[in-house]
Amino acid sequence: ANAKARVAAAHIPVASGVIWRSQELRPALPPLPVAIKPLSGGSSIGLRIIKNEGMLRRYQPTEPMLCEAYLPGLEYTVGVFNGIALPVVEILPRSGTYDYISKYTAGATEELCPAPITRQKQMLLESYATRAFAALSLRDFARIDFKEDSDGMPVFLEANTLPGLTETSLLPLAAAAAGMDFFSLCMRMVQMAAKRRRGT
Repeated sequence: ANAKARVAAAHIPVASGVIWRSQELRPALPPLPVAIKPLSGGSSIGLRIIKNEGMLRRYQPTEPMLCEAYLPGLEYTVGVFNGIALPVVEILPRSGTYDYISKYTAGATEELCPAPITRQKQMLLESYATRAFAALSLRDFARIDFKEDSDGMPVFLEANTLPGLTETSLLPLAAAAAGMDFFSLCMRMVQMAAKRRRGT
């Protein structure tokens, strides 16, 4: 909640939402459908889309969950490396939801980089990403995730400060589109950390 408040203070749209703690009565949720995801963890484990009242009545969290207004549009991620935005990645899960299965099942998701978007939207996403990076006082690198609302406007979802770093992960994909191969990306990450450790 604090991170989203800091991003919103930087004049970046954020998804509205509330925290639903386990064993508590249901809080006042955004209008259905809502996206519900754990406050901790990663890889979209535990993500649920609650589409109707029947699903909501049957749902009871077993850990604190973030409940956000469901955003129906396209999904993007923007890597930020040393404060500079990398090319935008458009994420197209075939199931319609970018959950754990979509992330880690071969062929379940198409990832387009550079994203086939207008120059205006590209610049907007890059601006939002670098401003969110600064607002959250991040360093070295991060991946900033967005989803479009019903009007097609990008909305901040989260900042991933420990993104996947396999050769097929999204941050290396964006770096490659910017002309930085996987080895060079890893070397630059190590060099930034080493420089900070030396205090230079």
